[in-house]
Amino acid sequence: DLLTHMVGEFPELQGVMGGHYLRLENADDALWSAVRDHYLPVGFDGPVPDSAMGRLLGVADRLDTVAGLFAVGERPSGSKDPFGLRRAAQGAVKIVAESGWDLDLVHAVDAAAASVAEHSEGDREELTAAVTVFVADRVRRWLTDVVGVSGDTADAVMAAGWSNLPGAVARAEALETVRSSSTFRSLALAFKRVRNITDGQSDAEVDPEIFEETEEHELHEATQKFGRALEDLLPERRVVEAFNAMEPLADILERFFVEVLVMCDDERVRDNRIALLKELGRLFMDLADLSKLQVEGGE
Repeated sequence: DLLTHMVGEFPELQGVMGGHYLRLENADDALWSAVRDHYLPVGFDGPVPDSAMGRLLGVADRLDTVAGLFAVGERPSGSKDPFGLRRAAQGAVKIVAESGWDLDLVHAVDAAAASVAEHSEGDREELTAAVTVFVADRVRRWLTDVVGVSGDTADAVMAAGWSNLPGAVARAEALETVRSSSTFRSLALAFKRVRNITDGQSDAEVDPEIFEETEEHELHEATQKFGRALEDLLPERRVVEAFNAMEPLADILERFFVEVLVMCDDERVRDNRIALLKELGRLFMDLADLSKLQVEGGE
């Protein structure tokens, strides 16, 4: 309906008139109502479309709009956003979040960019990366402004993955709840150390036969137990319990770093200790990158 005189005279009727035109043409109720509502939400606090079809159409249209305008160089800069792309992306995020969909938002962005790239001369990978960063910024804003978590909580959660928005919201809410405890602050500091040691190191399998210290066995057993807990808890989105399952690792990690020299001279032992820490780090990253948290005693 954007090409009609009606919408030209009354821009606020975009979508609405298209729905009514379809209704007059005896279109299916689900179809015309989806077209009527797919521009919702109009504002940050406005309602989302009632029907699943309307919400899907709203998300697809917004991501297509953002990708299309990015492809022709019309990208927001500073306070300038003449095409309302921030509002469009925020609307897509709001619809997905409030619908509780287990939608892979990163995949949806990639699909939108791929569709646009077929009809443009730009680089698809660059376009996808730019739109992904743009949408990620809107997700972060949703976590801080709507969910109400602190900025570093949002950063920690998003660094571990944000494509499943309801899952990211659940992890953010849980992390904000548990992060104030002294035990969790110790965990965050320990994880920073884990990341500092393991970043840039190659992956390897942990071999318990190479362990030399009691603390290595202790950390390995605790890591295995934590992994089993995540397998049980995360599919049911029992995220607070998953974060709480980290707590026994705080004292174990402290003893490990006191008693075990990770970067020892023996390459075989050193690589095995790094592999042990990387294994633990991967499990932590199922929930959040705790190195992003600003805690007392951190850098």
